[in-house]
Amino acid sequence: CVGCVWWFGAKPQIGLDEIMAAITKILEVAPQDSVFIVESDLRFSPKNLPEADRWIWRDYSPARVAIMRLADETSADNLQSADDAADEANPGASE
Repeated sequence: CVGCVWWFGAKPQIGLDEIMAAITKILEVAPQDSVFIVESDLRFSPKNLPEADRWIWRDYSPARVAIMRLADETSADNLQSADDAADEANPGASE
């Protein structure tokens, strides 16, 4: 996976500012139609992510998952339609 950042069970030795900077840089250089997934615990707010209004997120306790597709408006509408369909199929999901 190009541009993946993984921390398996260990506390990262870098801070949140550095993680956000890395995500921002990856978003800048990634090709169109790239899909980004950020998993965190419930304490993290996806509103802190770069381009926060473009992320779709759900809580799957104890995890919070945020997904964004780097795409033109048509593709973004398709992702939103898929999200709407997921809401209908799983009305208990939170946003």
